[in-house]
Amino acid sequence: MNVELSGKTEKIEPYRFFGEGRVVDLMSRLVKAGYNPAGVGTILDRRMNAPEDVRSAWQLNYFWTGDSAGTDNTGNVVLTLDSSILRELNPNSPLSNTYALNLSAEQWEELSDDKESLHLSPSFVEQVQRQGYVKKNGVWQPTNSEVGKVWDFLMQGKDVDLKEYAQMVSGKSGYDSVMRLYFDQSRPSTPNWRSLVVNRIDSYSDVSGNNYLNNDYGRLAGVAPEAHRFRQAEGTRENLGVDQPTANEIADVIYGHLVDITKSVTKEDLLQGLKNKGYK
Repeated sequence: MNVELSGKTEKIEPYRFFGEGRVVDLMSRLVKAGYNPAGVGTILDRRMNAPEDVRSAWQLNYFWTGDSAGTDNTGNVVLTLDSSILRELNPNSPLSNTYALNLSAEQWEELSDDKESLHLSPSFVEQVQRQGYVKKNGVWQPTNSEVGKVWDFLMQGKDVDLKEYAQMVSGKSGYDSVMRLYFDQSRPSTPNWRSLVVNRIDSYSDVSGNNYLNNDYGRLAGVAPEAHRFRQAEGTRENLGVDQPTANEIADVIYGHLVDITKSVTKEDLLQGLKNKGYK
């Protein structure tokens, strides 16, 4: 399967599709290539704002993400954005009998103490399970405040109007309840960790934290560390009526990252490649 996620105007391939297969296999390839797994917020942002030529690729594919959901034997759930634990997944990672990543008691305690994560009690999970956005009095809104809190957490740092997004999903899917949330409520004997999965927009655009890490149909989208920086730079230049970045400007930003991936790349090679892409 070949899915193009970077638009023709995005010269440095800030986003890359890493194929379909087991996430425990795909993640190590993605990290080795110097990318980070796209999070829920990035995927929704691309579905709304990506260049027209690749927007449907983001909208009509589901993705395992770099955001994670963990649970323990009491039913507590911890949500973490851009999970370092998920980035360490590999074919030898210890999986539970439900194909989640097994965590040690020490790992779970550390994650539970993380102030930047969102902690959901069992009663909170019950309030958000299978709930999402619905239309009330002509306006799309979360089913309850707990659902809104989870979605606000997942969308940190992203300028996406979730009401507009819900309207788009409803228009494509025909459903009047969208963006529903699903978490693992099995209360495993050993704490476990899963990737949050974002469904297609013609299939509710649900977010679920109960999918297997070794399914053959996992999909990952990679985000280059420079992607956000270049998007900001290009937006600034467009607003000022300035030409696109020069080859030298781009090389100065990304060479330091590339040299860590492969020692065979010189700055001169990079400059020539950028010029071949149309940069001056």
